[in-house]
Amino acid sequence: VRLDCVVTVPSTKPAATSCDAAAPCEVPTTSGTMIGNACVVTDTEPDLADSLDGAATAAQAGDTVLIRQGTYSEQLQPNNSGAPGSPITYRSYPGEVVTLTGSFSPAVIVLEQVAYITIEGLRVEDSRWLEAVNAQQIVFRNNIFLRTPASGTTGNVRFVSSDYNVIAGNIFSRLVYIDLEG
Repeated sequence: VRLDCVVTVPSTKPAATSCDAAAPCEVPTTSGTMIGNACVVTDTEPDLADSLDGAATAAQAGDTVLIRQGTYSEQLQPNNSGAPGSPITYRSYPGEVVTLTGSFSPAVIVLEQVAYITIEGLRVEDSRWLEAVNAQQIVFRNNIFLRTPASGTTGNVRFVSSDYNVIAGNIFSRLVYIDLEG
């Protein structure tokens, strides 16, 4: 039976060299290999990805990518699709604030020719927020999008040739600072 995969991307590299009770790895198994900064659980062992890109490359249908607290100046661009009933989920680690930022083109979150992806609980600010091209069955839930340098139809949130997508419980603001901790 396949375990749900959990990819944990901490904002700093853990000192531990293996996933066990002492390591900052939340996985549905008790041992495995650490490679970089994120635990990737396959059928029996957790592995690690050292960046959001590494986690996006490793994640497969039914997997969850848990991103640890911090500010990430890199794109989130899933390489693989989920499947009906088994999306790939990217979300902040419970109780932690994850911020994606940076001057990326076309956006800091890029979904191109993927399906069954869920993105939830992230904060995206001071960047072009999101571009989805030929993306189907995408769910954006409970994210916060703040301040974008883009205007008009050239930035912010853009879906091109994309169908059956859900945007629910998100906050979009160009002017307001939202204090998540206060």
